[in-house]
Amino acid sequence: MKIALGLRREGDSPISGAQKLAPIEPLAANARVPAAACLPLPEVAGADKPPLAPSAAPGNRRGLVVVIVLVALAVVAALFASMLRMAGAGRHEIEAELRRAQAECLAQSALERAAARLFQEESYRGETWTVPAAELPGDEPGAVSIAVEPDPADARRRLVTVRADYPDDPLRRCRVTRQAAVLLPSANTPEPGGEP
Repeated sequence: MKIALGLRREGDSPISGAQKLAPIEPLAANARVPAAACLPLPEVAGADKPPLAPSAAPGNRRGLVVVIVLVALAVVAALFASMLRMAGAGRHEIEAELRRAQAECLAQSALERAAARLFQEESYRGETWTVPAAELPGDEPGAVSIAVEPDPADARRRLVTVRADYPDDPLRRCRVTRQAAVLLPSANTPEPGGEP
C-alpha cells in the first residue's frame, strides 16, 4: 500500500501549478526517518525558557497548602496546650493559697483556744487538736499542735506555740506556725495589801 503525502521532490519548483506527490513506503519498526523528510516545527513563544519547576506545578501547590495547614494546626494546638497548662497552674496556685489561708485561721483559733484553756486552768501544757472536715469550709480535716511553756523572762506569762496543718495530709498540707505570750489570770489579781 502506498500513501501519498504532500512532500516535494527535489527539482520541483514551488511556483509550478500541480505538484506530483511522491509515494511513501511504510517504514520498518526500527527504521529512522531522514531529517530532510521532516517538516520544521512552528516556533512557539517562550520555547527557549526552561520548563516550570516541579514545586510550581498545580499538583504540588495542593501539597504545599496541606503542609501549611498542618503546621498552622500544630501551632494552634501548641498554643491551646500552653493555655491549658497555665490555667492548671493558676488553679493549683489558688488551691495552695486557700490551704494557706485555712491554716492561718486554724493557727489563730488555736492561740485563742490555748488562751481560753490557760484562763480556766493555769497548768495547761498543750494538746493536739484535730478539726474534723465538717467544721471547716473545705472538705478535708485539719490538725493543730499546741505547746505551752513558761516564759523564762516572766513567771506570770506562758509562751504558746501552735503549728497548724491544713489539710491533715503530709503531701499536700500547708503548715503555719505562730507564737504568742499569754498572761496568766492569777497575774491579774491584786496581791494582798497592794493596790487594786
